[in-house]
Amino acid sequence: MAHAANGLDCCHCANKIHVNNDGVRINDRIENLRFLCCGKIIHANCWKKSTLRGQGGHRCPFCKTNTRAFRKTGKIIKSLKKWAKKRRTWAVTDLAMMTYFGEGVPRDRSKGIEMLTKSIASGDVNAMAYLGGIYWDTAIQGKELEPKQSTEMVELLTRAGNFDHPRAIQNLGALYWTGIGVDQCKDKAIELATKAAILNNQNAIQDLTRPAYMKYQEKNKTRTTTINQCAQCHKPLDAKKLTACPCKSVNYCGKECQKLHWKTHRKEHRHLLKEIQRNEAAARIRVPEDCSTLKEAVKKVQEDRFLTTIVVGQGEHQIDDGYLHIFSAINIVGDSDVPKEKIVVVGGIMFTKGIQGNCHLQHMVLRQANMHGVNGCSSFTMEDVIVEQCRVYGMKAQGTDVFGRCTNVEVRQCGSGGVAAYNGASITLIGAKTTVHHNCTEGDSDDYGLEVYLSLSSIQLISPLTKEQISIDNGGGGNWGASHGGDINQIKTIDAPAHAGETKTSTPTEPIETKTPVPIEPDKTTPATPIKPDKNCFNKCSKTLPRENSFKRHVAREWSSWGGTMSCKSSGVVVVDKSGGVE
Repeated sequence: MAHAANGLDCCHCANKIHVNNDGVRINDRIENLRFLCCGKIIHANCWKKSTLRGQGGHRCPFCKTNTRAFRKTGKIIKSLKKWAKKRRTWAVTDLAMMTYFGEGVPRDRSKGIEMLTKSIASGDVNAMAYLGGIYWDTAIQGKELEPKQSTEMVELLTRAGNFDHPRAIQNLGALYWTGIGVDQCKDKAIELATKAAILNNQNAIQDLTRPAYMKYQEKNKTRTTTINQCAQCHKPLDAKKLTACPCKSVNYCGKECQKLHWKTHRKEHRHLLKEIQRNEAAARIRVPEDCSTLKEAVKKVQEDRFLTTIVVGQGEHQIDDGYLHIFSAINIVGDSDVPKEKIVVVGGIMFTKGIQGNCHLQHMVLRQANMHGVNGCSSFTMEDVIVEQCRVYGMKAQGTDVFGRCTNVEVRQCGSGGVAAYNGASITLIGAKTTVHHNCTEGDSDDYGLEVYLSLSSIQLISPLTKEQISIDNGGGGNWGASHGGDINQIKTIDAPAHAGETKTSTPTEPIETKTPVPIEPDKTTPATPIKPDKNCFNKCSKTLPRENSFKRHVAREWSSWGGTMSCKSSGVVVVDKSGGVE
């Protein structure tokens, strides 16, 4: 059980606590339970599931303090003030709302808004939703907002909505439905209301069942919209063309708006970045400190959806089963404080077919795999990795939907070949330190340092890299080549991508646009029509394919588990394995 010390995260599931359907009064809240004695908070559903509930009585399950006194309004106010002095933003927010509505303290709306503004500057998402909601309530009561308040209302609800705050999303949808503070857009309103309803916001659920909403949805079933808006000029943004702040709370239409907004956003930005770093640290598991083996660490990550990264420490980490099988998106990175040459994984890593999301390897050495060093049946990225002395290929990607992006990767001294793209896969090589050398130590004349297999596969090198530059001193058939219907032109140098769909990010102190790498898709061609193979076809193929020796050594032995497709030159068709498995 993760005990969140900041009072903003659930002590059971570690998720953010967003005020959704609960009211202002702390004692009346039913979705989230706040313990004012120690400041901890927990979702009501997590409370029911956890063992803490059985510890019950009138004592806090975390600090064992008697909680009866905390039911009185005076004690609540006193406790909130104590936590506010300790700079707990959640306490300032709750105290601000009680001040605004006069719950246990004299009613002072201006002071309440001032306190909410302080919490917002510290990055409190609930405070953003509360203040935006206050302005919205004022507007629907027929009172005219000042231009500055109207602009702030839209900005606050948008920022809180970017953090999936259900109440903020519902209020933002209501803005777009009525056209208050924004250009009216009922499509966007429906989209936001639907998103809030999925997050169990009861007001959004009621909105979607209103006759006006239902009638509009029936007439406009196919329309889709985007909710992004520039934090400075508040113009609608194209999701494909925006500048995102690293803190992930605001977007801009360009670096000029980002510079102008920096003075307003600076304090919140720093707070949110620290929060992101804390969350990243909580999502990591270390080997061997937390788990003795990589296999054990991978199992834990796949069982716990809050874990995303395995940090591998110094030493040799043995993989006993041939491959370390990965079944979900994961990051496996070497300890940045240790040279990568001292972080050695002995064995191969397989990214199995059908993984949703990206798999990433970074800052380590993969050595002496019984088959391939890296076998990608799902998309993956690699950075600052050495792959060496593997029995077959150092790195292999296979499958029409598989993209491998490798930055500053060295592949050397592998048996059959260096880097291979099979069955429609695409591999992109980047970085001045990328090299493929002294491979094909046991290869045949049709084994290569860089190899494409079948006509849909491709290996792309980002300029200024060339195949002559990075693939050197390989044995077998040479430094690069194609087999089984592939073409040597499928290994080529291309210009650095400038995709419209990529998001530009920049730091506020120096708003310079930097582009996120995006895998390059192979050239689109029409694949051959697959047919069901039979024994006679297989026997015929095994005698006619030009890659005779390696075919007998690899394919004939592993035909029952081969995945993807295999070119059949004798019949002119594509043979498809019955099992659908992978090598």
